[in-house]
Amino acid sequence: LSARSIQRSQTSCTVPSHCRIVKRPTKHCHRNNMGLVQKELGNASEAIKLFSKALKIAHAEFGEKHPKIGMYENNLGDAYAKVHEFKEAERYFEHSLQVLELTLGKDHIEVSDALYNYAMFDIEQRRLKAAKEKLLRAAQIVKATLNEQHPKFIKYTKILKELQV
Repeated sequence: LSARSIQRSQTSCTVPSHCRIVKRPTKHCHRNNMGLVQKELGNASEAIKLFSKALKIAHAEFGEKHPKIGMYENNLGDAYAKVHEFKEAERYFEHSLQVLELTLGKDHIEVSDALYNYAMFDIEQRRLKAAKEKLLRAAQIVKATLNEQHPKFIKYTKILKELQV
């Protein structure tokens, strides 16, 4: 399995549930959502600016340990990976996972999204054993939270089968 065989466009975009249910998103949700659009359009540098602004606003509103902080950092990690700033990407992926596990619990579905994105980064960095561990855990969370027929579970297990570790 090569990193190129798994398209980065398959990453899980993390739009917090709070942003999906309110009629008028907060400033940080709006910046995060605009960052997701820019990232999908291939404008990762612009996405980084928007995600960074969302993170700054959310830090001021919630402090360091809040699920939105973890979600926005996960998006930042993915955007930094797209512009080949791998140390920054890894720093954000790692901290994102820590924050989400602390605030939501190790078995929360948002944690599975963070694990998946971090695993895709690991594959690009040719760290297949680390990627496999993260994908296995993500698949277990999805199976327990949703079910084996859920598209995420199917996608994760398909990638796991392709990994030669």
